[in-house]
Amino acid sequence: SSSSSSSSAKPSLSRTTSGSRSKRMTPRTKGSGRRPADKVVKVEREDGTVHAFSEEEKAGIVGHINSMMTSAAAAAGDGTPIEFTEIDPDTLDIFSAVSSGVLLCQLVNILVPDTIPAKRVNIKKVLNKFQQNENLEVALTGLRKVGVKTVNIGAEDLRAGTAYHLILGVLWQIVRLDMVNAVLAAKDNLKFLDQAGV
Repeated sequence: SSSSSSSSAKPSLSRTTSGSRSKRMTPRTKGSGRRPADKVVKVEREDGTVHAFSEEEKAGIVGHINSMMTSAAAAAGDGTPIEFTEIDPDTLDIFSAVSSGVLLCQLVNILVPDTIPAKRVNIKKVLNKFQQNENLEVALTGLRKVGVKTVNIGAEDLRAGTAYHLILGVLWQIVRLDMVNAVLAAKDNLKFLDQAGV
């Protein structure tokens, strides 16, 4: 785990430019008719570690994950073990949402069904640190099985929820794989329709 995983460090949020973190970011345009520059969020923790990420990128990732989870819950029917509340893309909630490991395990199984057996996942309203770490280790193993690279990030980083850029890197890979799956499924459907003469 990286040094950013210490749970004692409380993050402070500020929107900044590449200069001093005391400056507020103002939208810039590179030319006439172009959209303002994407807002960059820099989070400085008490230990001095600074994490930066794009708000637009985070919102896009969260939106896609909301769609994945909502679709999976609907497809599973009334007996689904998936209980999901949409994550607000305009907050840092996504980082706490992955801390128990449950969401990551569910996302792995959406990408490749049955990669993680349900009995391996602790699903409760409240999980202790040990149960969360168990889930996260299972999730990390599952993520690697489906093709997600998890270099430099461990269970403690995910549980602490403060290694923002690393967590977003993992989530982006999940989104990308889901998009690839959707493209391949669409191609298969078109091939089937073509063979059927539709």
